[in-house]
Amino acid sequence: TVEHGDDVELWTCTVAGNHAIYGGGIATTDSASTVSLFMTRVYDNWATQTGGGVYTAGETYISFSSIYNNST
Repeated sequence: TVEHGDDVELWTCTVAGNHAIYGGGIATTDSASTVSLFMTRVYDNWATQTGGGVYTAGETYISFSSIYNNST
């Protein structure tokens, strides 16, 4: 979880097989935070409440990435 306006950039990463209450794979809880995914795969993650793969309260940028097979 990223908080307090921090930004996250993931380049050529795999985020898979994770579980959380919010954002099983990636989560930010501050509207001032930005998530950027470049050539990244987010799959097979699970969240109890919402955002199986990705849950963001702020801006999100996705380029040449795949988000699939996530669930809540």
